[in-house]
Amino acid sequence: MKGLCAVLLFGLLGCGGNPLRTRTTTLNATPSTVSGFVSTVQFNQAATSQGSNSAVTVVTFIPQVPQTSPTTNITFCGNVVNEFVPNTFATVTFTPGQGCSSIVSLAPISFVALSGFISIVQVTVSGNDSLVTTVTFLLPAPQNGLAETIAFCGNVGNQFAMNGFMTVTFTQAIGCANIVAVASR
Repeated sequence: MKGLCAVLLFGLLGCGGNPLRTRTTTLNATPSTVSGFVSTVQFNQAATSQGSNSAVTVVTFIPQVPQTSPTTNITFCGNVVNEFVPNTFATVTFTPGQGCSSIVSLAPISFVALSGFISIVQVTVSGNDSLVTTVTFLLPAPQNGLAETIAFCGNVGNQFAMNGFMTVTFTQAIGCANIVAVASR
């Protein structure tokens, strides 16, 4: 029996095979999904299965209330910066890959709830000469230290209490969000 193992081992080594080397097999990856607030979108280059200096887009997602998971960074293959709108909520289905993930589908979340301490409320005029109210939320645990700013349609500053902890439910629109409900704790 030892002789047979020695012959097989010798045969593998003689044919260029290395019995100590691991073999990498690419499996068809099951799509994954992430939903959350698009906090940052960064174009970069990194080593991926597509090459050593491939274009990638790194997107940071902050989970929607009442989820208590930490932020998630996903590296997507290629320059897909224009697919993501910062300061909006989205759901992305993607296939994980070596060094980057491929987008299967991307959809905005239309009905959203966001909770946090109100740190800034400012009424401004948007590019199309309509009023918008930008509100900055300081996020609670587990995202302590992170802040998100939402532009609400119209002059709705009187609905927010500075330094108060509030939950706002809203629908996203192009350029601003429409408030459905505001609650304070």
